[in-house]
Amino acid sequence: MKTTKTPIIEKPRYLALAGLLGALALGIAGCTIRGGGWLTSLFTGEIATFSFNGTALETENGDVIRGQGEYHDRIKEGQGTSTLGVHLDSTEEAIDRCIDEIGEAEFEDFIEEFLTEFVQGCLEDFDYTIDEEHSALAFGEYSIQSPKSEFNNLTGCFALFVADGGEPGPGAGDFFAIAFRDDEGVWYTNCGIVGGGNIKVEDVED
Repeated sequence: MKTTKTPIIEKPRYLALAGLLGALALGIAGCTIRGGGWLTSLFTGEIATFSFNGTALETENGDVIRGQGEYHDRIKEGQGTSTLGVHLDSTEEAIDRCIDEIGEAEFEDFIEEFLTEFVQGCLEDFDYTIDEEHSALAFGEYSIQSPKSEFNNLTGCFALFVADGGEPGPGAGDFFAIAFRDDEGVWYTNCGIVGGGNIKVEDVED
């Protein structure tokens, strides 16, 4: 059985301070993250699906992952279901927008708590040890696509942590964690070992 004995982000490879905001930058130049699949939702107990891709590039504010993603979680409503559909944007502009929306200090606290409390706790709960060479943190702005009646066009900050357990994907133990925060606080979290699909975190040179 694998165990986690030390903090997961003690010497993060994909984490750096960016500018006066103290925002956590997303990766090292040349790193790519991509993947898609599903895991059980801790929020609804249903299947949550995800897809994402991004590349870390050097900018004047540090290394930033530019990428996009999608996340969906099925929500039971009476005899039927609806789907929480969320678009993820981790461009520099999107990061700036989400920080403007929730505040600089709140953003820093959100990322720190996501890593040191939520992700760390999930890794312990799932008895999972990450490979720092193949794990990554991304964050930026989310926008709610559905259900339109409740969430349409709402935005905020997301944080995403993934770990590549190797091939062929879920059998090797890929790990996924995500959280959404608006100006009132964190309102959604999910994490776990991927049940189907694959996550890749690698250097372009690999």
